[in-house]
Amino acid sequence: MSHVNFELPNYPNDRLPFQCNFCHGFPHWHWHKAPELLYGMEGQSLVYCNDRKIVLKPEETAYINPEILHAIESEPGALYMSIRIDPCFYKENDLAVNKYFFKEHLPQSERMTELWQAVYKVQMAEKAWLRVPQYRLAVLALLLEFYENYRETESPKARLQEKYHDVKTAITYIEEHYTGAISLDDISKNVGISKYHLARLFKECTNRTIVEFIVICRIELARNLLRSTDLPIKEVAVSAGFENAPYFSKVFRKHTACTPMGYRALFRP
Repeated sequence: MSHVNFELPNYPNDRLPFQCNFCHGFPHWHWHKAPELLYGMEGQSLVYCNDRKIVLKPEETAYINPEILHAIESEPGALYMSIRIDPCFYKENDLAVNKYFFKEHLPQSERMTELWQAVYKVQMAEKAWLRVPQYRLAVLALLLEFYENYRETESPKARLQEKYHDVKTAITYIEEHYTGAISLDDISKNVGISKYHLARLFKECTNRTIVEFIVICRIELARNLLRSTDLPIKEVAVSAGFENAPYFSKVFRKHTACTPMGYRALFRP
């Protein structure tokens, strides 16, 4: 999986400017220009939005506002529905995408469940007659519920503090260089602040150290290579930024509870 912070998703087409997925978590800190709505389906997920933590349970909703630094960690077996909406859809319907900041966590309610079920139904009916207008209506109804009932008075800019800008800059640099040699000195120089200040900010904002974040990026790339290629384990290790195969195997097992060969066998028997 590539690490692209601004995540310009491939929407199906101009008529359906949405990206809907069923997810088990996305623990990497990232952000994007498009708002993202989550609906808990099974189990429990932790949604981190800047310095706030949301516990998303079945039939609850989370709204991730544009440009918010966030990550999602799910317990085993947890599942949630995610829909990202191209800002052009807001514009088409005279909805200001950046004017308001919306409530980030909604408890279960009959109305929200009804709206999400409508989205789910049309998402699953890929060949249904009139699917395009029905999909657009279902998503628009969901958005209107937020605009009518869940706008907050605090502006988005008040929540986007300078420290998050520095952390985003650091994350962008890491994701461009993590497959090679990278040091805290390199990252802090790129951000333009001291390495001690950056290390403190990074931990405060992501609940991870910079070293932990780099390792997670490398493990995710290694998992993708193991699933999609026949590269020898040594080459996978080097391609993902690890110095040698034994160290890679040790770290991989720590993070996945599985050896690299064992993980590959799950997808390429």
